[in-house]
Amino acid sequence: MSVLGLAAAHLVLPVRGPVRGRWATAAFRHPGQTDHPSGEWVHDQFWPANWGGAPDSLCERGELGDIPVTDEHTGFVRCESPLHLPTYLTRCLRAFGSLDVTDRRTLLRATHWFHHAAQVSNLSASAAYTAVVQSMEVLVDAPGSESTTSAFRAFVDQYAPATSDVMRKMHRSLYKIRSQISHGTRLFVSDLEVRGMPNPQRWHEEQLLDHATVVCRTAIINWLLSRAARPVG
Repeated sequence: MSVLGLAAAHLVLPVRGPVRGRWATAAFRHPGQTDHPSGEWVHDQFWPANWGGAPDSLCERGELGDIPVTDEHTGFVRCESPLHLPTYLTRCLRAFGSLDVTDRRTLLRATHWFHHAAQVSNLSASAAYTAVVQSMEVLVDAPGSESTTSAFRAFVDQYAPATSDVMRKMHRSLYKIRSQISHGTRLFVSDLEVRGMPNPQRWHEEQLLDHATVVCRTAIINWLLSRAARPVG
């Protein structure tokens, strides 16, 4: 599922965790049922409306439309449809299936952190930034003679190259900002101030997180496709 979430940017994945449920006593009778109450173990999310709880989204589904499969928009402006699927989704899934055991495990670690970034983005922009950069950092292999920073920059240049001087400068700041947050010398203002208060720094850091998300996602996908295209043996 995390691989799907990487390839389809707006796909909403289920949140891991224990299933919350409760024993519910039905407040209605089916035809032919006796006066004795009946019970059923139900999930909190699907609490039937006729049991006095929240409306059950599964009771009236309506008609489901076709899922559009189209090319993604370039840059930061992207399709906002939760059912939008990119044309390269099939290529990504096939590429994942062709990876060897080591590469597959490495990619799954990367997609775990990418998915985690999306999960915590509403709670902490600092944590989301750290996780999304770490998702790409998982794939970086630094030789013994090369620093981690140099290897990271080389990886970005290879799999998500900048197309302008401004973008190149933002690329260079990815690892630095992640390190500052991880080492405790920096925290995004959205984690320090009351949410909703106008702040130019908040807007700037939102752009930094958007940029990091796009770059890391692009690099991971390109790494996946290039890894799968390697000759066997």
